[in-house]
Amino acid sequence: MNDANVELTATSKSSAEIWQKLTAVYEQSSGQRVDRLMEEFFKCAKAETEDMARFE
Repeated sequence: MNDANVELTATSKSSAEIWQKLTAVYEQSSGQRVDRLMEEFFKCAKAETEDMARFE
């Protein structure tokens, strides 16, 4: 765990409380997740050397 996470969780009294704090900070909302997936989708491109039947 990095220093920022240690500082964030230092006052926690249980592992459940630590988990709640960490997920609140790092878990993406569904809107953010959709935006990231859309960005990855539109970045996808076929190389000129690949044929369409084998493009993944």
